Amino acid sequence: MSQSKFKVGSLLGSTALVALGVAFAGQATAGDHARVVKSSKDQVTLKLSGQFSREMSYIDDGHNERVRHADSNYSSSRFRFHASGKINADMKVNAQNEIAFDDSRNSISNTNGAANGSRSGDDLQTRKTEIFITHNQFGRVWMGAGDPAANGVMNINTHGIYSALPGFMGLIAANVQFRDSSDEHSFGGATTTLGRQFADLDFNSRQTRIRYDTPVIAGFMASVSHDDDQSIEAALRYSGKVLDSKVKFGMAMAHNTNSGSNIEEMYGTQLSFTHSSGLGLTGGIAWQEDHAPQSAPPGSVGGDIDKLGIVFQGHFKRKFNELGNSTTVVEYDQKENMNTSGDVAKGFGVTLHQAIDAAALEVWVKYSNFELDREGSDFDDIDTVALGTRMKF
Repeated sequence: MSQSKFKVGSLLGSTALVALGVAFAGQATAGDHARVVKSSKDQVTLKLSGQFSREMSYIDDGHNERVRHADSNYSSSRFRFHASGKINADMKVNAQNEIAFDDSRNSISNTNGAANGSRSGDDLQTRKTEIFITHNQFGRVWMGAGDPAANGVMNINTHGIYSALPGFMGLIAANVQFRDSSDEHSFGGATTTLGRQFADLDFNSRQTRIRYDTPVIAGFMASVSHDDDQSIEAALRYSGKVLDSKVKFGMAMAHNTNSGSNIEEMYGTQLSFTHSSGLGLTGGIAWQEDHAPQSAPPGSVGGDIDKLGIVFQGHFKRKFNELGNSTTVVEYDQKENMNTSGDVAKGFGVTLHQAIDAAALEVWVKYSNFELDREGSDFDDIDTVALGTRMKF
């Protein structure tokens, strides 16, 4: 997913959370394993889900080393309310509200030289608020703040490891800057951060939109959406089994007419498979047409340059013990012209991931190496080692 255009702090969300906490107190007293969330309407079923996700990272930019602590930038801590009802035998209606904890702290938690991070104060961030109606034969219509049609196509994978999402390598320490080896006090500037040079070239992230998904036919599903900023997206996805392998595929395009963005056209495709042996591959390519204002000369930040991204991953997943699946993911991520014409950024990573099924828990260790080539500069590589954990509920 690309950087979200829909992240709004919600005082109402925090007030609702407190109220719900009071309302839920005493509900789950029927037994140690009772799972009761009571809706005020008998016609509606209400469920609560979410996750806690934490991360610790060691960072070496060639001149400075530090250890950072943060909510995981790959998949932040969050909670969701799911409501569902039945219109008739063929139609169901659902609604979802998703709110992230600590989400905006990530933007400052991995800064360059600061010894101590600080809280942003915006601990609750609204991610999704949507209603969707599903018909057994005619598909699904979504309304509200959520994923447009093409969102996630460039993150398609079959290994299911969130800390190794394709195209997301720069999130491990998004605000760390490349440093020029000729001057230990010189940073490359705002355009040389990992988050910008290795930005996810997926399509538009969470938007206020209307979206339509066709029914799944032979594993294929088509989607189209129109966003509040007047962007239009279309996507085709496939999920199924081919030659004893789990296969996922997607291709999509987006046309942005929002005057606040220089990206007018977005295209991308990605394929991933996992064989029954546990071996799998993922590969994708994305291209974005960037039209900067005429006042911005080519080669400048936001200049008239087109962005290109290529990602390859190999993985092996197997259940070696009773804990759960053990997965190794090796990845290569290359981004070109992300901020300045001629920039070539390359990332290499290895992720070791262990699922602990009995506690709905997962832990992972990830090593990443990043390099940036720019004419006239000599940037040091950035190395990171991260330890992360996520518990779902």
